[in-house]
Amino acid sequence: MSETRSAGARLLGGFGPPLQVRRLRLLLSGQVASRTGDLVFTVAIASHTLSLNRNGSLLAFVLLAQTIGTIAMLVLSGAVTDRLGARQVLLAADVLRAAALATLSGQVLFGGTHPAVPVLVGVALGVGDGLFEPAFAVAFAQVTPAESRIGANALKSLTWRLSAIVGAAAGGVLVSTAGTATAFALAAASFLLAAAAVLRMGRWAEPAPEHRESILRDLRAGLGYLRSVPWLLALIATSGLVTSLVMAPSRALLPLVVTDRFGTPGLYSILLVAEAFGGLLAALVIGRYGALPRRGQVAVGGMLFYCLGYITASQSANAVLSVAALAMGAMAITASAVAYVSILQTSVPERYLGRVAAFDSILTIGGAPLVLAAVPVLSPYVDNSLMLAAVSAVAAASCLCCLTLRRLRVL
Repeated sequence: MSETRSAGARLLGGFGPPLQVRRLRLLLSGQVASRTGDLVFTVAIASHTLSLNRNGSLLAFVLLAQTIGTIAMLVLSGAVTDRLGARQVLLAADVLRAAALATLSGQVLFGGTHPAVPVLVGVALGVGDGLFEPAFAVAFAQVTPAESRIGANALKSLTWRLSAIVGAAAGGVLVSTAGTATAFALAAASFLLAAAAVLRMGRWAEPAPEHRESILRDLRAGLGYLRSVPWLLALIATSGLVTSLVMAPSRALLPLVVTDRFGTPGLYSILLVAEAFGGLLAALVIGRYGALPRRGQVAVGGMLFYCLGYITASQSANAVLSVAALAMGAMAITASAVAYVSILQTSVPERYLGRVAAFDSILTIGGAPLVLAAVPVLSPYVDNSLMLAAVSAVAAASCLCCLTLRRLRVL
């Protein structure tokens, strides 16, 4: 029996220790459920809104409402998490999103077509997402043993990517076979499953709440902490720039670049698959070995290579080179994400972690809509491939600047 366990531990590598932590298993199970629900909703809401409004404007309003709800809630949710504890905030986020999706499912089931309902549901989901992000970051750090964080972060990345693939596929099957009402209902159920997982975790050790006078003072204290650690602020800002300048616009520009250069949009799906498998491979390798030296260099260097991958793909006339560049870029950004989260978990005092995670999410999400809004304005005047290369080059330059910080290089 001991030999079997030993062989299993060797096979799991760095995934083994975090998988032995019951609360962490339950937290990740909840993440898988809620992430799957997210993607089911994404597929179903597109089908539902397009059936009500063929030009896509209603879908745009729903997604915009969700983004605004998320950003607005993130302003407060980090401080709320640090005050009330991650467990309560996670439960509130999951129950709110389940209720919103159940409402939308009921509207569709009973033949309602008022366009305000999906928009309001988008706002509620955004508020739930804004509550969830910092609370999950804090809970994950609190229930993960310090020595298992690299493997645990790789496991989180792996399950996040797999649940996204499963959720998108399940959403397509549900919409085509059972209809959008059923898809929304099952998405609601996924958030209830996530809440049940948090409840089963029980109460874990959290810092005793400090006496605080107001949420506003909490926010000021969190920003004050970030200003006192310049290298951390630079790292978070660089991550936000890479997301806003590369990840977000690439989803709008890359399909156009591929179609213009190769004459077929089919290559775009191959590029997305290459990215997905590149990210999965990196998560598996990192989790298998359970170690990631030079985390600061990996975090920023991975972002840099991700940007270089998009510069190569945007300018290359060779389809194979484009596929390889994006696959390698996805491997780099996955390693970067694991190192980045590990740095936040180990470097930020626990009493500030919720607010720092919220600030990180605001920078990650907040700039993307502005950049996406600029794409259709600039597209008639600037070549799409040049635009993608230019924004990627700006993000790459910010990575190089960040790497000049000695404190970050020696982490």
